[in-house]
Amino acid sequence: MFFIVNGLSTFLYGPISLSYVPQTIGVVVFAMVVSGLTSAHTLIPAVPEIIEAGREELGYPENVLSDFSAGLFNMNFAIGEAVGPFIGNKLYVDLGMETTSNMFGGFVLMFTLLYFIT
Repeated sequence: MFFIVNGLSTFLYGPISLSYVPQTIGVVVFAMVVSGLTSAHTLIPAVPEIIEAGREELGYPENVLSDFSAGLFNMNFAIGEAVGPFIGNKLYVDLGMETTSNMFGGFVLMFTLLYFIT
């Protein structure tokens, strides 16, 4: 549920011209607040799932898996924070705000679909 709300709020960063949503600062601020609130509920539950999957597949002790999964999660999060602004800026310059936010919203919704399928 939170994934879907996060994806839909990402679409509101630069509202789709077909959606009749006004392109105002209030809509963007609302979308950022909703996205920030839902991001916490989508990212944090991933760590226990990584630990559970590692326990079933690898058979390592839980403290080792906990440290490994926290490091893996933080590494991926840091890579995203370092590379994300460059990719976002390149897309913004080449395609514009509306198309860029639609691409990121579509990516979040596609990830949601893959998450629930697997």
